[in-house]
Amino acid sequence: MVLSQDERQLTIKIISFPLSVISILSTLFVFYLYFGHRQLQIFPFRLVVYLQLSDFILSVSQFFILFEEYNLEDSNGLCQMQAFLMQYADLATIMWSTIITFLMFDSLKNRTKMIEKKENLLVFFGFCFPSIVAVMFFKPYLKVL
Repeated sequence: MVLSQDERQLTIKIISFPLSVISILSTLFVFYLYFGHRQLQIFPFRLVVYLQLSDFILSVSQFFILFEEYNLEDSNGLCQMQAFLMQYADLATIMWSTIITFLMFDSLKNRTKMIEKKENLLVFFGFCFPSIVAVMFFKPYLKVL
């Protein structure tokens, strides 16, 4: 069965919307827990909040698909912004998952303590590094900037 262009776009919208809503709601719940309960405002949970923030950006970028029809031959600014945000957020989510996994391994195997002192470095690798990479690889394709 071959779908027409309109049917494909509708299918993508039908699938993307509820999944993005679920993801955004789960992120908002984590934010509520973090900011609403002082005892959770500790380093390990802050790492989870960073991961959720990356996922939140990815989920919000999924909503862009609802606002207009896609024409891959003539991509506009909104389409490009969505592509950039998705590329950035995907990489940021991967980076935070890797950081959390490494820190868990390191603290269990090497009994490393005081990792919180390196939080600025972790934030750089979790948020800034993905933006540098996303700009580097996405810039040749930008028509707006």
